[in-house]
Amino acid sequence: MKVRHHDIEIPKDNPFEHCKLNRRPYAEVLADIVSTYAEGFVLAVNNPWGTGKTTFMKMWEQHLKNQDFKTLYFNAWENDFEPDVLVALISELEELSSEKTKESFGEIVKKAGGLATQVGQAFLKKFVERQIGDEALEDIANGMIDEGAKGLRAHIDSYKKRKEGLEGFREKLYEFVEKASPDKPVVFIIDELDRCRPSYAVEVLEEIKHVFSVRGIVFVLSIDKEQLGHAVRGAYGSDQIDADEYLKRFIDLEYQMPKPSIPQFVKYLFAYYGYSDFLGSQMRQSNQALYHEGQTLLQLASDLFEINELTLRQIEKIMCHLRLVLESHGEYDNLYPGPILFLIFWKHLDEENYKLISTSSISLKDLNSKIEQLIFKRREVPRRDYYLQAQSQILAFYSHFRKTKFSDSELFEDDNDGNKTLSISTKFDYLLLQESVINTLNFHYSISLGQIIDKIDMLEPID
Repeated sequence: MKVRHHDIEIPKDNPFEHCKLNRRPYAEVLADIVSTYAEGFVLAVNNPWGTGKTTFMKMWEQHLKNQDFKTLYFNAWENDFEPDVLVALISELEELSSEKTKESFGEIVKKAGGLATQVGQAFLKKFVERQIGDEALEDIANGMIDEGAKGLRAHIDSYKKRKEGLEGFREKLYEFVEKASPDKPVVFIIDELDRCRPSYAVEVLEEIKHVFSVRGIVFVLSIDKEQLGHAVRGAYGSDQIDADEYLKRFIDLEYQMPKPSIPQFVKYLFAYYGYSDFLGSQMRQSNQALYHEGQTLLQLASDLFEINELTLRQIEKIMCHLRLVLESHGEYDNLYPGPILFLIFWKHLDEENYKLISTSSISLKDLNSKIEQLIFKRREVPRRDYYLQAQSQILAFYSHFRKTKFSDSELFEDDNDGNKTLSISTKFDYLLLQESVINTLNFHYSISLGQIIDKIDMLEPID
């Protein structure tokens, strides 16, 4: 049984073959954009964390390669240990170097020596000696240190020298790009920028804008702009900075992929995590009482995640945890999809509320309110019967769970005629919920709420 979701395989000949979110059309749109504006610009693909941007970017990069684009991929988060952004970005450029462009690349490195920090200068000298290794270019390694000794960043003497150094670097960079990819722009993808140290994220933006902005390079920033805005404010130590306006200085065009189909993704995870290994067993399929549990769980999960707008990453974690809980059930055990799913949802996204439930420290009225906060986020409630059953089971299970500490279940009260009536209000039909709760209480259940919580908290052995 899988306990985590691994990276999707990306075949070279058909990179979107295993894409479960049907995102190939967006890749084609973006490819058209970089072809149309080939002279060079900065494109931001802006979607929230956990929506699968990194996987999409890797698929899109291979898609571009298949169309004869030269591409570079830089994971900023994995490289923010490098003290000099300039050095890190130039190291990526080396991927485009060939026999035809080796000398031109050496000239870039030489010019960069005058712009890098002292730490970067030493690295660049070793980089030239190791990567180029041509005796004819030995003077580059030596001359680079001479230029670097001027300290145009650490000990800058004049704006003029700095400007000349930048212009010289960009000129050599353009010549290199023109030789490396004469017919199409180089697409330089920068991923995970919003997860970096704030100072590093801002420095990457500054270097792209002021140092690497030349014709023939299209920079693509894969970001969550809201999170990147937090990084900008953190880098400057002020919440008063208008981060959106700041980022407009660097981003020429912004693109946002439509929200993925959550039901489609949940269905994929059902298959990926092998839910059918448990839910589709011959014994469970032959038992009428258990036959529909898998479909109920799939529908509930799809709707619950969609109406609460979970990210793909959050869904992955919940679905993985849910699969482990199933593994702790016996072959003949009832599953109770509603209570299990709601409790795992709370454990991952509202741990404080989950603790109140698991320690029997929340009233039934407040618990019911929590349940309906999750359900009634739309005018039309999908799978009404499923949700009604889930709500009544949670209330009945919790009422019984609290009997060990409280003499009154808090669930019913006597009306004027001495009849038991539900003591809580509901957005569902009141009488319908009352009937459902009574049916639940009258049914003999093979598991208690405490046992469900033990399984979720992994306090029981997994078969």
